Amino acid sequence: MLTLRSLRTVSLWLILVLGGVGLLGRDGYLQIKGLVASELVDAALAAHLADGDAHAPWQWADFQPVARLMAPRLGVSLPVLEGSTGQTMAFGLAHIGGTARPGDDDNVVLAGHRDSWAQFMEGLRQGDLLVVEFAGGRRSYRVRQTSVVDHTAVEVMEQGGSPLLTLITCHPFGGWTPTSDRYVVLAEPVEGGHRIARKAIDTNG
Repeated sequence: MLTLRSLRTVSLWLILVLGGVGLLGRDGYLQIKGLVASELVDAALAAHLADGDAHAPWQWADFQPVARLMAPRLGVSLPVLEGSTGQTMAFGLAHIGGTARPGDDDNVVLAGHRDSWAQFMEGLRQGDLLVVEFAGGRRSYRVRQTSVVDHTAVEVMEQGGSPLLTLITCHPFGGWTPTSDRYVVLAEPVEGGHRIARKAIDTNG
């Protein structure tokens, strides 16, 4: 079985060799590069979930995977990365710094680009199950409401209250121009759902 270190080595070798000898066109090269990056992020996340330590997906990455978000009804399973920089949100959902970490008993806030990692949010509806997997356990939530707010509505990220999961992206979906509107999904923890069986996650919803 490939380790994270060996997977990095093989992946980078493929990118350099295939791109360097001109075997791929520009679009093909970018697609391969994106797939390799996704595999490296997934491997780093698996390592983090197993031991709880920080694992960068590649040596010069300035972010680490910290959790996985799942929306079973939509068949979605996405990495959650620490930090909300542009680079971070190019490779997964971002955990907003200053908000509760996945698994904590407060408002966990995640954000992503509306045309990529957060696009699934458009399909969420009230009552949908969301599951956050983190080092040491899982917590399940139910979508309580969705709303569109101005980007200045920082109260959606407020801390010090009840355990919540808040997802944020730009609005409207499918748009390309800058916007001041934000689409917000608010979910509450399922009672007794701090740790739930994998079978329940896979079949519920």
